[in-house]
Amino acid sequence: MGSLPENKGRIWIIPCTVRLSETTQVVIRAMPSSPVELLTFRQWDHGVWNTSPYLFNVTYDDQSGVLTSLHRDDSLGDCGTWTVWQASGADFIMQRLDAKTECDGREGPYRTLYLYPGNRPS
Repeated sequence: MGSLPENKGRIWIIPCTVRLSETTQVVIRAMPSSPVELLTFRQWDHGVWNTSPYLFNVTYDDQSGVLTSLHRDDSLGDCGTWTVWQASGADFIMQRLDAKTECDGREGPYRTLYLYPGNRPS
């Protein structure tokens, strides 16, 4: 559980499945006087933008409002995507997306596919 900035409610990070290399999670937002809401996030999936409620290996920092997700494409964790979102009011805006598409047994390098330019990705 975490707090959103500016008293915009609370978030709950709920685990869905646990595997050797990652935990699949969803993020629920609870705001005063509103029903709870399952949040969805923009994601890069093998060359295509998708929207999904599922994130992987999530971390959230109450103080900074930064939420991260690390999706591993294999059990070694040497490839996948690393995404950073920033809480903005009651929403999250993608700040950065790094990916490594080649699963070669080495950890890096990840290459940056997206950096926040001042608006949401389309």
